Amino acid sequence: MEKDEDEADTQAKKVVRNEADEGLQTFVKFAEQWPYTLACDVRKLYSVRSEFLRLWRRSCKNADMREFHVMRCM
Repeated sequence: MEKDEDEADTQAKKVVRNEADEGLQTFVKFAEQWPYTLACDVRKLYSVRSEFLRLWRRSCKNADMREFHVMRCM
């Protein structure tokens, strides 16, 4: 029984999109406030977050299209 509990504790927690986005936002804020970060590096971080959101939106559209296709085929 204890072995199963230990295995459950060692498994990584699934991260949802909102948590990932909040983490990126926090990281960008930290980089903006840190005196040793260059402006061009902060822009790169904003680009990473923007790309993450773009990919997420695209995946949502694809999921919606798959659901629509399944509903139409039934």
